Amino acid sequence: MLISNKQFFKKLRLLHLLVLLFMIVAIVYSLFVFNKEEVWGYIIFIVAVYLLFSLFWHLKKYYYIEVDSDSNFLTIKFFGTSFLSSSKHKIRIPLRDFVKYEIIKKGLHKDLILYQQTERGLAKYPPVSIEGLPNKQLKDFIDLLNSITQKRK
Repeated sequence: MLISNKQFFKKLRLLHLLVLLFMIVAIVYSLFVFNKEEVWGYIIFIVAVYLLFSLFWHLKKYYYIEVDSDSNFLTIKFFGTSFLSSSKHKIRIPLRDFVKYEIIKKGLHKDLILYQQTERGLAKYPPVSIEGLPNKQLKDFIDLLNSITQKRK
């Protein structure tokens, strides 16, 4: 089963590009319409609004997520959508070793924590933000994780 928030990710990128374009147009417009004394106040305001938008987006921790479950492994590929966190990550857990998961609300986003049984005990993976998954895909993903943990019992 393949679960991906590719469409949501594309919409986020487009929204960010449109906000950036709007900011640039507003600054250029301000340079031509307002006099020199007023223009810097407008430019500072426009940039401050853009920075607040970017900060909110960064704190929300939207990730591009792709989940694949074949017969032997649960594979999760993800990376951040903000410009500050663009490194790609991959978690691959053998289905026979997958033990449980937790969903924890942290600030403005929800994190998924996966657990795997290893020879040295229970291993906990770093949290993955699942905020970027639309409700239907999040439900499908949780159903998938529940079915894997039920098979293990």
